[in-house]
Amino acid sequence: MRRLLTLMLTTVLGLLVAVAPGGPATAAGSIGTELGPDRQLNSGDWLDSGSYRLVMQTDGNLVLYGPGGPLWASYTRSDGAVLVNQGDGNLVIYTSDRRASLWSSRTNGKGVSRLVVQSDGNVVLYGPGGPTWSTYTNGGANKMAATGAIAFARAQLGKWYQYGGTGPNTYDCSGLTQKAYQSVGIGLNRTSQTQWNQGRQISRAELQPGDLVFSNNLGHVAVYVGNDEVIQALKTGTQIGYWNMSYAGPIYGYRRMA
Repeated sequence: MRRLLTLMLTTVLGLLVAVAPGGPATAAGSIGTELGPDRQLNSGDWLDSGSYRLVMQTDGNLVLYGPGGPLWASYTRSDGAVLVNQGDGNLVIYTSDRRASLWSSRTNGKGVSRLVVQSDGNVVLYGPGGPTWSTYTNGGANKMAATGAIAFARAQLGKWYQYGGTGPNTYDCSGLTQKAYQSVGIGLNRTSQTQWNQGRQISRAELQPGDLVFSNNLGHVAVYVGNDEVIQALKTGTQIGYWNMSYAGPIYGYRRMA
């Protein structure tokens, strides 16, 4: 399944975001191994550590390529988009006219940072106190399915919670996680209790973006996105959004689906 996900063309929100298995065909130039503060990666440019290359593709998708193909992607699409390493420590993908942001690391306030493509395959954002964000691709780990699931959840932001909802207009907690992973070809059970029996259990120290966070004695589940945040469909009267992962109640545990 992991090999298939690496090679396939992934569709999010009906937009085809293609990544070439053999490497980026649209990149225009390398600017080195790291992106310093207040610098940007323009459309078609890349950061390169030799075996690993982070490309701001001309179609607006930020993709990390390894020797065998894509390992991580932002799953964004907007011709001419740019990646900006802001002085506040936030990485942001903006549309070419800078009027809208398509993706961010949500690390604003972490201090002046530098983005480094490491020789071990990991892409890390280093702030004054150490790492603040990572692709978790060290050793060539493939995170395409995990980032695809996050991208689906991100695309549902602002939609209303409805008990029993499985989309496309409303979701409950497990309906959202089920559809997020279904979008990348991984089938999850319908309820949070039965989703707990899938994938593999991990510790808090192992938690990575794309993992599922279970709380309230398995009565709730959400998609982890990093920095102690999840995207979740919380309860009646709320919209899908970013929340602290402990907001929904006592955490029961964590599981990795991809």
